[in-house]
Amino acid sequence: MRKTVHIIGASNFGGAEILVRDLHQKKDKPFESFILYHTEGDLLKEEDENCKKVSFNRLNLQTIRDVRDYIRQNEIDVVHVHSVINPLKLLPVLMFSKVRMVFTVHGYSLNSRIINKRITFQFFNSVLFVSKTLKDAYIKSGNEKYSVLYNGIDPAKFALTSSVIREEIFIPEDKILMGFVGNFNTVRDQLTVCKALKQLKEQGIDFTFLFVGAAHIPELYEACYSYCEEHNLLENVKFFGSRSDVPEILAALDLFVYSSNHDTFGIAVVEAMMSGTPVVVNDLDVFKEITNEGQYARLYKTKDEVSLAENINHLIQNTEERKELGLRGKQWAEKKYSIEAHIHQLNELYTELLAKRTAKNIH
Repeated sequence: MRKTVHIIGASNFGGAEILVRDLHQKKDKPFESFILYHTEGDLLKEEDENCKKVSFNRLNLQTIRDVRDYIRQNEIDVVHVHSVINPLKLLPVLMFSKVRMVFTVHGYSLNSRIINKRITFQFFNSVLFVSKTLKDAYIKSGNEKYSVLYNGIDPAKFALTSSVIREEIFIPEDKILMGFVGNFNTVRDQLTVCKALKQLKEQGIDFTFLFVGAAHIPELYEACYSYCEEHNLLENVKFFGSRSDVPEILAALDLFVYSSNHDTFGIAVVEAMMSGTPVVVNDLDVFKEITNEGQYARLYKTKDEVSLAENINHLIQNTEERKELGLRGKQWAEKKYSIEAHIHQLNELYTELLAKRTAKNIH
């Protein structure tokens, strides 16, 4: 069985880190996985099987030797680096190595450093992007070295048939419950959602809305809270803060509402679809991509609270359409974005890269 090592930054919660953790914990995958990370977190510990902490931020000769020895002793075939760690810091470790090297781009930060980008892309045998939208932002054309591999999410996490969330907040089953999962930061756009909720309340619609997420930028959180307070929405809107029971929250919702200024994949949207919760999301290119041009979610015009309110109201008034949208979204997400689909495509890539290495050695 081929062996791969994934190199990430912190073993804390984040899209790339959760993906690597979930992939690593899949016991029936067609390759053996190892993980190297440089900052301790809640997702992984050194005592976990095939996990090791390495200080990539301050490389010295001893660290370089240790990592090279680790790769050799464990007979690693593929080194897979994720963009949450600076790939240039790995050059002394991987230089002249015979292993195949893969790099996954999860965000836009590398694109702002042209030299880093060019060196990185030349250095690796394969460069993956988590969406076509992200790939197009980096490189408009290219050869087979550049490809898209969507993030994989474990459907088992979202296969809940009931939830205690309504009991927790005393919301009856016949009352519309909606929610937004995402931290208050410059990426998300909770304020547009607040403005749409104001319109819904003015139209006489009875609902409860949950904002789930930490106040990473307090000013953005305060802007939303103050808006809701000023427009008498606090009896309808609850600010849940950071929660560890997101699957239970999604299972309780009648609608998942999302608004973002930009995104690279849209994990929150895919998780909502995977839970069977119908989704209303703004029409960024990446959301068009992951919902197949709006076939599996309702798209509204970005920054347009009127468009958002109209789309929410439509689904509230059309119960059967709402349920059918949730079912179709679930089927689509499980087929397209499951961790199993991700592993299958990743294994095909590893197989192809190793076959090329073998052919090169023969010649």
